[in-house]
Amino acid sequence: GEPHLGGFATPVTLERNWSFGNAAGFSLGGGPARPAAGHLVRDNAAWDNTGPGFDSEGNRGPPQLSHNTAFRNGGDGFGLPDATTGTLLDNAAAGNPAAAATVGRQTSQRGNRWADLGLFRSIDPAVAEGPRAADGSLPRSNFLITDDGAGAAMSGP
Repeated sequence: GEPHLGGFATPVTLERNWSFGNAAGFSLGGGPARPAAGHLVRDNAAWDNTGPGFDSEGNRGPPQLSHNTAFRNGGDGFGLPDATTGTLLDNAAAGNPAAAATVGRQTSQRGNRWADLGLFRSIDPAVAEGPRAADGSLPRSNFLITDDGAGAAMSGP
């Protein structure tokens, strides 16, 4: 299933995860209480989801998103219109049919790359979607890696 932080009214950290082939990549809100939690989301990648790559889903808190990648999702790469403040730092988005980023008006942005597909070394997910390494770690890949360090470190920590 997709990572969903809707049950958390206090901030949580989500790092080094991949979400592909789901309804949404990473949903940072939801639930009946509409949280205002400032989740820390770093070094994650969302691709080929039918909805947004990263979605505030009603969360009014100040999210801190850094070094994340949204590629070829069905909605916004980063759909965070509900966030009243927050930070987007060194994220990357390309190939999403909607906006690369829709953010609250007081969200600080720095070092993000909202560009065409030439941003990435590879756009072939075959290695990334292959088996994990013997130690359980995610496979190393050039898929969605940028030359300037923006976005998720798909080649491992």
